[in-house]
Amino acid sequence: MNITVCGCGNGAHACAALLCRKGHTVNIFSPLSREVEQFKANYEQNGGLTLQLGDGLLAKAGGTFGTYDQNRKLKLNLITDNPKEVIPASSLIIVIVPAFAHRNILACIKEYVPESSRIVILPSRGGLEFEAGTIMPKARVIAFQTLPWACRTRMFGCEINVSGLKNKIQAASIPADMPQAYFAELEELFDIEIERLKSILTLTLANIGQIFHPGIMYGLLRHNPSATFTEADIPLFYESVDEEIAAILAAMSDEIRTVARELSKVNTDVESDKVLHISDWLRVSYEGLIADTSSLHNMFRTNAAYKGIKTPTVKLADNLYAPDFGARYIVEDIPFGLLVTRSIAGMLSVGTPVIDEVLSSIGRWTDNDYCEKLKAVKSLAPVSRLPEFYGVNSSQQLCGL
Repeated sequence: MNITVCGCGNGAHACAALLCRKGHTVNIFSPLSREVEQFKANYEQNGGLTLQLGDGLLAKAGGTFGTYDQNRKLKLNLITDNPKEVIPASSLIIVIVPAFAHRNILACIKEYVPESSRIVILPSRGGLEFEAGTIMPKARVIAFQTLPWACRTRMFGCEINVSGLKNKIQAASIPADMPQAYFAELEELFDIEIERLKSILTLTLANIGQIFHPGIMYGLLRHNPSATFTEADIPLFYESVDEEIAAILAAMSDEIRTVARELSKVNTDVESDKVLHISDWLRVSYEGLIADTSSLHNMFRTNAAYKGIKTPTVKLADNLYAPDFGARYIVEDIPFGLLVTRSIAGMLSVGTPVIDEVLSSIGRWTDNDYCEKLKAVKSLAPVSRLPEFYGVNSSQQLCGL
């Protein structure tokens, strides 16, 4: 297949390398010219992509944990910041960027996407059904709940470690009646079982990142959000989940599942039983990789795919680090995840006290009151016709009307 991967992050590196390994023609596209230049320079210096693949591989930066497969000099077809060079010839376009970049990527490629092409978005996060429908109303989109693997870039543009391939993943399509053959093709492409959902709205609620990332950040830092660490003391993200943090995550999951049940009463395409409790999601996704499934906190602590992943931090000074509240765990998984779910909960009059506490606390830490902003938007929407409510956010978009 001729495939274009849109993005230059961890997931894009992994996806491109894994597809090259299978013999497909793979391109990299990003609208960020400097990013593309750096990617291309490192790629050429390395003579291609280097992929290391193995369970628990992220536990050591050197990539020598346990047994693993290594592929060197995997060759890409083209690396570019010009969508016209790669999108028209691509039968499959895979968008792997944080949710806040979906809009920009889709706007960049929309005029070049052939009618026969399909767009895969990994992961979709919350509200994609609204944004994609506004930007590309005729596109054929398949959205995944999450990435099929855990991965980290060792060296930008040339080296990627991939660990913990999931066993099963949920996906949905726009339009909902796309042929099943497309999903079968993706199962073979990613070596994973896909559970197809009737509605992408189910996927919005089943978005596991909206629980894990803000929930664990809140749990780890709730007593001291101003904490600082030496490099050696930066806490492990998943492996630091204790009984108290696990209880917070479980309560968030319960609240979201209640929202799903109530939503299914008004939209029968929403499959509330597919919005799994996080304990069940971990068992299904990482069967065989979790050593101790006796409790939720032990599942986090003994999952080989999560070993070695540290809490996002920002460097303050030599050997001094602080929590990074600008990381995608916050700037993606709250406004493009948990806040979307909270908005739907409000429409259904479902109480979400634990989610509200997480949103309010992180809002205070970041000087960004999510709950109050949500109230303001909801109060304005019924009495206004702001262009922003219809996906129009720039003068360029106004010109296209």
